[in-house]
Amino acid sequence: MRILYAYEYDASNPHTQSTRPFSILTEVKKKHDVVTYLSVPNLSRKLMAPRKLFYQAISRDHHLEREWLTLREYAWRVGRVLEATKPDIVFCPSQLIPTYLESSIPVIYCNDAPFGAMVDFYSFFDNISDLYREQGFRQEFESHRRASRIVYPSAWARQAAIEMHGADPEKCVEQSFGANLPYCPTWEFVQQTRASRDTQTVNLVLISSDWERKDGKFAVQVVERLASLGVNANLRVIGKGPSAEHERITSLGYVDKWTNDGADIFRKTLSTSHFIIMPSTAEAYGMSLWEGAAHGLPMIGRSVGGISSIVKHNETGMLFQPEAIPDTVAEWIQEALQPDTYMRLSEAAYADYATRGNWKVFVDKVFDL
Repeated sequence: MRILYAYEYDASNPHTQSTRPFSILTEVKKKHDVVTYLSVPNLSRKLMAPRKLFYQAISRDHHLEREWLTLREYAWRVGRVLEATKPDIVFCPSQLIPTYLESSIPVIYCNDAPFGAMVDFYSFFDNISDLYREQGFRQEFESHRRASRIVYPSAWARQAAIEMHGADPEKCVEQSFGANLPYCPTWEFVQQTRASRDTQTVNLVLISSDWERKDGKFAVQVVERLASLGVNANLRVIGKGPSAEHERITSLGYVDKWTNDGADIFRKTLSTSHFIIMPSTAEAYGMSLWEGAAHGLPMIGRSVGGISSIVKHNETGMLFQPEAIPDTVAEWIQEALQPDTYMRLSEAAYADYATRGNWKVFVDKVFDL
């Protein structure tokens, strides 16, 4: 199958948008003939810069990626490549390019959540202008109308698209995203590393792009509660951590797992941990949970956004309610540390990653037209 892979940013760079566009592109290339049009230029945004400055002056956020002229330019540029390359499918790892793209061949795009679900959910969308809100809803409607298939990774995101944007339920499919890793842990590797984990200390790992939104304080309270229960527990943080040191926190800072040294640190950290935790107060999906599962770590996550479609409560980990207190999570962990229970959770987490939470499965299912 010949696929035109079009994206407004450089999907060949693993550091672009949490690695998702890169991971999909890498996997698609293994099975299909791919033509790429990446970092699609857009001069129209510069023309709209005064509008952004105006809203800044009145203390409102106005982003330019959904301006009518911006979206029309994307459609025009990609349309020209479409005519020249004549692919079987157009695929976009976001919803912007398909907005006004006229195509006689199928157009597929994926996104972690539709615009309406993100408004007043992420802080990035808290203070937006009324105009930007209007543009966002109109853009989603147009992209839904023109696409042949829209892929969301969670039931939460799919339902929001249908209810908030009038998306066609027949077009919207739910398919899990995957772990973004430069290596593929085997079951044999997981068994070996699990057998060598420290039995005197319990290590939780949090992969954090935003300490506040990920609710790192909650994770700290969990390990403190574990300590009060007689469990020697620590929290390892990859990415943005707390501003102050804490005796039970090991802050590794940013780890570039796409370098050899970074991959070694990332692999060793997860392989020697016991649980991966994501107590986010807002989370469109939560791909790093799959990265923990790939290393045989039971997943612990707050039931918000897309996390609810990743963690299977008491099967692959713990899915706790938004109002839950740290004590509840700590007590669950203490029970989960029983050897038979932990083995069951660990095996189920890895099995779910292997059958659902990886990009090979995503590509196989999404392009099975």
